[in-house]
Amino acid sequence: DERSALSLTDGDVDLLRELAQLFLAEYPVLMTSLRKAVSQGDATGVQTSAHSIKGSLGHFGARRLAERALDIEMGGRSGDLSGFKEKLAQFEASMAPFVEELLEFSRR
Repeated sequence: DERSALSLTDGDVDLLRELAQLFLAEYPVLMTSLRKAVSQGDATGVQTSAHSIKGSLGHFGARRLAERALDIEMGGRSGDLSGFKEKLAQFEASMAPFVEELLEFSRR
């Protein structure tokens, strides 16, 4: 929600664009770390990567996505990674439209 995201930057479009570009640069790295942690059963790595993604999503007012990242983070915290490959695939699918929207916004 662009309006919500702009409210978080006090209406500063340039700042929001800069945050979008930073997120777009970091997101692939964080997702690679998250995928690796899930495939290796590294609960701490899952928790850390998901926490970072969740925090970044907060800059854009992406509450539902942040809640999904929190769910993944909490799974890492609990150490129970059963079903996480599927959960991760669902998360990535839900992130795709958001990432595309940020790409479009950052190009304007």
